Amino acid sequence: MNGNSVTSSQRKDKKKARFGDVQVRFYEQIMDINPSVSNGVAVGIGWKYEDGTDQSIDEWEAKRPEPPRTLVLSRPAREMLALEAGYTQKEIAEATRKILKLKRQRKATIEQLTMYQYTEEAIEAATGKLRKLLSFGAMKKSDSSTNDYSSSSDGAIDYIFE
Repeated sequence: MNGNSVTSSQRKDKKKARFGDVQVRFYEQIMDINPSVSNGVAVGIGWKYEDGTDQSIDEWEAKRPEPPRTLVLSRPAREMLALEAGYTQKEIAEATRKILKLKRQRKATIEQLTMYQYTEEAIEAATGKLRKLLSFGAMKKSDSSTNDYSSSSDGAIDYIFE
């Protein structure tokens, strides 16, 4: 065997995956400007965090909290989180207005795109018809005469465009 060959035990080693410790972090909650929220202010996580404890993956799995059934929070719940994070009612109202403005802008963009899409489709259809018409008009019979049409031996009439 040459030096480049791989044994079957080496191939098996490459398929293994191992996990180390779980590093727990606690991120700050922030008020977010996200137009995808149904109504009210959005909440998210910021860049700042505090380190928690490092645990083995087995410890973490044994005592990790149950994941929430839904990630959707009601408007009052989001507003309460924003207040608890230190935001004022005025800041919450301002963020809500910004979100409404962004939603209106998104709606206008979608309406414009829809209008442009229909316009583009109409232009494409008209262009195709014009090309077809022009290519039909460019066809000529090789045995053309001075007539606008000629009769072939099978009795069909061939139109000639010059």
